[in-house]
Amino acid sequence: MGTYQIEWKKSALRELKRLDRQVVPRVVAAVESLSSQPLPSVTF
Repeated sequence: MGTYQIEWKKSALRELKRLDRQVVPRVVAAVESLSSQPLPSVTF
């Protein structure tokens, strides 16, 4: 499987700015990880 490019919408970037600064790196890392594995297994 190839890799994909993540394109951030302006509205998504605005929403990131509203989040707590400690959470932002985790959100960005999770979204960026989707470029190499777009259908991750979800565990609850």
